[in-house]
Amino acid sequence: MKKTLMTFGLIVAVLAIVVALPASASEKREIKLEGTGVLIARGNGEATIEGNIIYFKVRGEGEVKITDLAGDAVVHAFGFGERKISENEWKYEGVGRVVAKGSNIVIEVEGQHLYLIAAGTGSAYLEGEWQYKIRPIIVPIIGDSGALIPSIY
Repeated sequence: MKKTLMTFGLIVAVLAIVVALPASASEKREIKLEGTGVLIARGNGEATIEGNIIYFKVRGEGEVKITDLAGDAVVHAFGFGERKISENEWKYEGVGRVVAKGSNIVIEVEGQHLYLIAAGTGSAYLEGEWQYKIRPIIVPIIGDSGALIPSIY
């Protein structure tokens, strides 16, 4: 009888611990952000960044599509198995890294093991399993304003 009660008590204790554990950080969810700042995100799923983006970088495995609505975007890609480039649109698929900026761009990313940084003014939509943080844009007041670079720390 003591052994049965002890076994039952152990099962109840284990169940209590399992039930008390917080939900996994990898649950799928939707995140909508808007404003000015720096977004740093890591995860799996889809991301859309729109606006005046002064710095964007993504690395990982998946697809990246950048649409330039103002005609002034600068885009560089490293790696990637497939590249498709038209006049105001860039598409990359595979494993690699993309860096971009533009005064009115739309960046769509879908994939896994993604790490992205976006700095500027606009909106961001993340869907999937993401961890993220937001920071203010800190710019030095030194010399030429064209040389301003956002701080991501």
